[in-house]
Amino acid sequence: MSQPGQPSSSEPPPLPPQTNSSSGGVSLALGGCAMIAVVMIAVVAWFVWAAGSHLKGDGAFKLFDKFSDPTVRLEAIMRASIDPQVQEALGMPFNHDESWAGKVSTRNKDGAADVTITLKGPNHDGKLHAIASKTGGAAWVFSKLDVTVKDTGETIDLLKTPQLPPAEAPNPSPP
Repeated sequence: MSQPGQPSSSEPPPLPPQTNSSSGGVSLALGGCAMIAVVMIAVVAWFVWAAGSHLKGDGAFKLFDKFSDPTVRLEAIMRASIDPQVQEALGMPFNHDESWAGKVSTRNKDGAADVTITLKGPNHDGKLHAIASKTGGAAWVFSKLDVTVKDTGETIDLLKTPQLPPAEAPNPSPP
């Protein structure tokens, strides 16, 4: 038998007294499984926030960017690159940023787009702004397509600029 004041062999030893941190906070210890659960919840919450930011169109994180239809952006860039006024204003060659702002949405064969793409040239930089729609799988139809030159503020309306005629198929000569 144990002496008074001495713990018996079947009782666990007493816990050390708990102290609060100097800031007055309370310490919280999490076990391995609980810590993993907290980290997983934080990661999932971040992805939900990021996806929501993209869907709202604020450009905070383009999680689903690779799933949007790139053809409207590519066509807008192509039209700007062949426009003589844009070539003269920005200088040649000019490039475009891989990033873009705005929204492209498609559902079935219909779509709507409102995008802004940064263009960088040797003379000036510019912003290419395109608003377009498509119905029934047809080509994108632009209702607005212009380039605003950064330093001068000049706006070049690409819808008023005559488009180059389509290339004609070569006419083979008889043998």
